[in-house]
Amino acid sequence: MKIKPLDRGQPSPQGRSSTPSTSPFATLSAIPNIKTATSPKQLAKTPTQSRTGPLPQVIRSQPWPKAIALGLILGLLTGCGNSPLTGVQVVVNRVPSGNTLEVRGTGADAKRLETVRLLGIDAPDLRQQPWGIKAQQTLMELVAGQTVWLEFESGEARDRLGRLLAYVWRDGQLVNEQLTKAGYAVPASRSGLLKYDRRIFYAQEYARILELGVWDPRSPMRLRPSEFRRQNPS
Repeated sequence: MKIKPLDRGQPSPQGRSSTPSTSPFATLSAIPNIKTATSPKQLAKTPTQSRTGPLPQVIRSQPWPKAIALGLILGLLTGCGNSPLTGVQVVVNRVPSGNTLEVRGTGADAKRLETVRLLGIDAPDLRQQPWGIKAQQTLMELVAGQTVWLEFESGEARDRLGRLLAYVWRDGQLVNEQLTKAGYAVPASRSGLLKYDRRIFYAQEYARILELGVWDPRSPMRLRPSEFRRQNPS
């Protein structure tokens, strides 16, 4: 499945020579090995992080004709723009699932491997068929073997399993958003507290209106990934 990227007229992150001084981490080795995540309330108070506020309900609450709703969503997606680069450059070594990557560093970190959990989204579990495998395949098409940039939320680097929590950028595109736009991920939170919650919400609405991926009425996903995992622990 080929996913048409959103053209926002921004240069590719790979074309930049260095990480800006605003980056919380300059290299993989600089990232703490312990969980540094703060609570949503603490994240909301972080002065250096722009918050979006509660996510809008207008798309679901109004009986928009599909063409009008789709045009509105496309306009909102295009208007989101790109974020300044504030992360770590890595190479994708492997794609274990629809929302995790195995990456290796560059330069002095070339032998360092890390597992990355895509922040802000939740993709179908591999046991949720056929969507889990399709989500994994779609993510592979987006980033497998590619050089990408990891961007982190302020004060949040790892989850309780030690995985890095990151937004993944490739060629100026937010991969977390693109996977959702293809219909193979859903927002992990509706709080609006994370930096790209609004973008991911709009991407979900795009996929829902076009009935893509898990939104296909011929084969809809009945349980959210988080609920599936609660009901089917490993």
